[in-house]
Amino acid sequence: MPRLEYLRLQQCSRSLTRSLSEIRLSHLTELHLRDFDLPSSAILFAWINQLPSLKFLVCDKMDCTPDAFCFLDTPFGNQQSSNLVSIKIQNCSITEDHLEKILFEVLPKFPTVARISFRNNNIRSFRPIVERLDRTKTNNNKLVALRYFDLLGNPIARSCKRDSREREALCLFLRAFSSIEVFNELSDLHRDIDCELLLNCAGRRLVEGRGKRQQ
Repeated sequence: MPRLEYLRLQQCSRSLTRSLSEIRLSHLTELHLRDFDLPSSAILFAWINQLPSLKFLVCDKMDCTPDAFCFLDTPFGNQQSSNLVSIKIQNCSITEDHLEKILFEVLPKFPTVARISFRNNNIRSFRPIVERLDRTKTNNNKLVALRYFDLLGNPIARSCKRDSREREALCLFLRAFSSIEVFNELSDLHRDIDCELLLNCAGRRLVEGRGKRQQ
């Protein structure tokens, strides 16, 4: 299968781990993993890291620790060799702890990622992420390609409706990650959130710069 471009692995047994390192798929562009049973996520991601043409990665119904996705890296550790543009992690019981790890420790390795989806998980709050931003003064310039952020099916929408602190945290998040223009599930939730998204779409630096000059 040297020229295989699409691969779906579903309900695979642990015995597959013995052969993963031997599979070379240099032309694979799309990989779907569903109900995947591995004793160590490091083994899985070490193999994924050797797929130089990978553009679309989907992880569905996988039981992962917050650190699991930190093993994901660019091919041979070289950011310029990455072609990944879309990551979907859905139905994996992802929490804000996972999200924090992915945003700060995984995504900066992939400056080409434009779409990320966390559908049907258990993300309830953005406050830990905003606290980390404030604590570390993290620079998000490496994520300039990130446009689409999907949280459909997470409890965060209810949290934002009920708690003004959550809405404020989400607004601060969107200011920090100013390349995000589409925010599924949370669009039209509150005018403040819509305003932050509109500013991102218009070009935050340009719009806010004009406002300061007019003052």
